[in-house]
Amino acid sequence: MTGNTSTFEKIGPLPVRKPDFGFKKKNTRPISENDAFLDSLLSALSVFLPAGERFFINAVKRTKDQFEDPTIQEEIQYFINQEAQHSKQHLAFNRYLEACGFPALESEAQIDRILERVAKMFPSREDQLIITVAIEHCTAVLSNMYLQDTDLQKALDPDVRDLYLWHSQEEIEHKAVAYDIYKALGENYFKRIAFMSATLLSFAALLIQFQNRFYNAKPTQSRLKRWQQTAKFCLHPRMLLMARGFANFYSPSFHPWQEDDLHLIPKATVRA
Repeated sequence: MTGNTSTFEKIGPLPVRKPDFGFKKKNTRPISENDAFLDSLLSALSVFLPAGERFFINAVKRTKDQFEDPTIQEEIQYFINQEAQHSKQHLAFNRYLEACGFPALESEAQIDRILERVAKMFPSREDQLIITVAIEHCTAVLSNMYLQDTDLQKALDPDVRDLYLWHSQEEIEHKAVAYDIYKALGENYFKRIAFMSATLLSFAALLIQFQNRFYNAKPTQSRLKRWQQTAKFCLHPRMLLMARGFANFYSPSFHPWQEDDLHLIPKATVRA
């Protein structure tokens, strides 16, 4: 199929799954018992998601009246339905993290405030859609990496592994919806790459801040051990895979389905 294939042409209607992960409270590290770096990284990542998903839903919903094509209208609705489930499940997961003694709710509230400021700074439908396109590409790249990295999956608590398998699967499925809407409404290439650059820098800075916050809440390992785990993660070939995925966005001819990774989804065994 061509790189510009729409989501419905590619995979048809998007399924809306409603899993139940049943997180069980733990007294130590709730995600990865033996890897504090990985534990704090995935905890920090989760606090972005409830407010982030709501931002994406609102940005895409604002474009709905611009299209009479029922196929596009349906794609938008499926996107909204999947993202609403993501927000719901990560809200539950963040409350589980809070019950385990980690500052999830404080961090989640900070993301809420940041995105409220972003919405005020960039009130136009176009700008909020570009921000959504940029972050949706970031999540698609991370999802692609996670679905391929069985070693990473094996290091996680089974409930958390399944949460991120399910979420990654659906991010791959709808990764082109926001971009196709943006393209249909008129793309500005230079604005697209400018917003992506700002998004990557802001996201990386906040992720490091939140990861440190989660690690310091329960510093169960020495600083040396933490640096060893950080180096092990960052020097893994997965980083080259992600770098290539982020770089692809800067091509003038970019389209999300140029990276055809639907074959990864059948390998993702999740409780739907």
